[in-house]
Amino acid sequence: MNTIRRNPFAELENLVNEAFRANTNGQNSNHQANVHRFPLNIHENDDSYLIEVEAPGFGPDDIRVVLESEYLVIEAESKAEAAEGTRLLLRERRTGYFQRRINLTQPIDRDNVVAEYENGVLTLTLPKAEATKARVISVRSASQN
Repeated sequence: MNTIRRNPFAELENLVNEAFRANTNGQNSNHQANVHRFPLNIHENDDSYLIEVEAPGFGPDDIRVVLESEYLVIEAESKAEAAEGTRLLLRERRTGYFQRRINLTQPIDRDNVVAEYENGVLTLTLPKAEATKARVISVRSASQN
């Protein structure tokens, strides 16, 4: 016989973690309790930022991406749907409003932002504005004037 160990505080820990996580996105606390955060990774290279957002269960038309003055906002909503003639016994999949708000610390080339969705992952490519890209400056001898 296999023994399954269960943490009796796991659900409480999840609720506390969600409450603290929700309070970090800068919105009022009543709204925060109902907002789930998309998990994401952010990469940077010399020319752009690459953001990978886990968004399984959504389609490209379900996701809204807004580039505000200093923020990139990613949002979507999923509704709980039960099959007709059934009752729900267990729900582990999250439903409701999902959002992620990312503070853009550097100017972005807004006209060339690309968003692609495949296999539950939204990939955003945000090119850096030319003014923020690293530039090599050649040093010449003062006697070359």
